[in-house]
Amino acid sequence: MRWVAPGASQAISSVGNAVLVIVGARWFGANEFGRLSLAYASVLLVSQLLRVALGEASLLGAVSVEDRHAAAPQLLGGALFLVPVLGAIAFVITLVTTRQVAFAVAVAAAVGLVSTAEISRYALLALGLVRRALSLDLSWTLSEFVLLGVLRVAATASAAGVLWCWTVSAAIAIAPALVRVRPAISLASLRKALENEHWWRLTINESLLTGTSYMLLAVLAANAGASAVGGVRAAFLPFLWVQLSLAAAWLVVLSRQPNPRRVNRLVLALAVALSTAVLATVAVVHLVPASFGRVLLHDNWPTMRNLIDYAGVAFLCLTVAEAGLLNLKALADTAGVLRARLAYALAALASLAIIAIAPSARTVLLSMAAAHVAAGFTAYGRLRRHRRVPPAAEPAEVSSAPMTKPLPAPSPER
Repeated sequence: MRWVAPGASQAISSVGNAVLVIVGARWFGANEFGRLSLAYASVLLVSQLLRVALGEASLLGAVSVEDRHAAAPQLLGGALFLVPVLGAIAFVITLVTTRQVAFAVAVAAAVGLVSTAEISRYALLALGLVRRALSLDLSWTLSEFVLLGVLRVAATASAAGVLWCWTVSAAIAIAPALVRVRPAISLASLRKALENEHWWRLTINESLLTGTSYMLLAVLAANAGASAVGGVRAAFLPFLWVQLSLAAAWLVVLSRQPNPRRVNRLVLALAVALSTAVLATVAVVHLVPASFGRVLLHDNWPTMRNLIDYAGVAFLCLTVAEAGLLNLKALADTAGVLRARLAYALAALASLAIIAIAPSARTVLLSMAAAHVAAGFTAYGRLRRHRRVPPAAEPAEVSSAPMTKPLPAPSPER
């Protein structure tokens, strides 16, 4: 249960998030779907930055069970202190760019509550409450499904309505976690949660990953319109499970702290399995009859099918690169993770001029593939350096490079 639950918790949450994109592809045309996609990507950017800066960094930096337990109210309290500010910023940016107050309010609420739900999962895991973390994501996802059904039946669906379903379901899931963790909401809690050296490296890493991808889509939208962004998101749909699997595997490693040999076996098996599944997905999409595909995704099906080969290449490169980065995170080598992500960002930013000159979904997908290749090359080079260190030299290496310290021991279920 302790091995399966953390990954299952993250997987269930990711399924709920993926459903929002699938629902948008089925319910909306290209323009509305593109607008939802941009808002969805913005909310995920903020929630993921908070998750790594507070949640992942706190667990990775803890050196004892007591440290992990003490981190829970600190990291959740720090998040609750910060999310109102982030929500206000999201409101202003969305209002300026869309001129729609209702949509801006929906985005701001999603930023605050979705981010808090993500942090709540890590607070529960810090206390060793893996079953409660699993219950949080189950209630979040199931209530989201119910609310989406009600929206479809009782009202005219819109991008703002879909975001509210995501937001309200997050609020439902958060309530029990707040009672159990008892967050210390203060600036001091935020400072305490950010004491360890990992938070800023992991935050920059996530900023470069999500922010660079968002920038590619923004440049595409500026030069080819929101419908082109919708095309990229449609091409992602058959591969949503890839990032879901990678996120679930990392949460298992973070919460269970297996030894390096076991991590190597896990990462290798994960990379092989996901790469094989990506190739199989491309083949299946080509074999699915067009009539059945239109039932699934309506007008977005032809776009997705035309781009599936390019998306397959991008996700194959992503799988191999992220497996190497996961291994570096397990070694607590966040400096190495940051270097690999910088390589990703530089390769992606170099392609912005190409996207501006020849804006298309294909150009963006190929640019992402090239960026993942750069990240993977850097990550595996760093891993080779770790493996060349002889056993006798490891203590000295650790003392001079604290990023290679082992992960802390897990706490039991209470």
